[in-house]
Amino acid sequence: MDKINKTNSLSPFNADLTLSEALAERERSMQHRNILNELLNEASIKQERYGRQEVKFYTTIEVTALQKEVDELSKQYRELDFRIQEKNWRTDLLE
Repeated sequence: MDKINKTNSLSPFNADLTLSEALAERERSMQHRNILNELLNEASIKQERYGRQEVKFYTTIEVTALQKEVDELSKQYRELDFRIQEKNWRTDLLE
């Protein structure tokens, strides 16, 4: 595990990031996407009403805009993950 961490921290991913930083960015991106997706799921719950006396719920967020943001974050995650996997295949483990 030490060799992997050393390799990741010393291997450049691109001009601005090391491989370790890219992995951290990928994790941050997925956590952000998961939070927004959870919010989207809660906002999209259908309320069953059987009579006029029951409370009606209104969504206070833009569901379509939030869905677009979740979709964009998912795309960014997949692209970053692909580039990380490619870099992993091309990087030799440091001793």
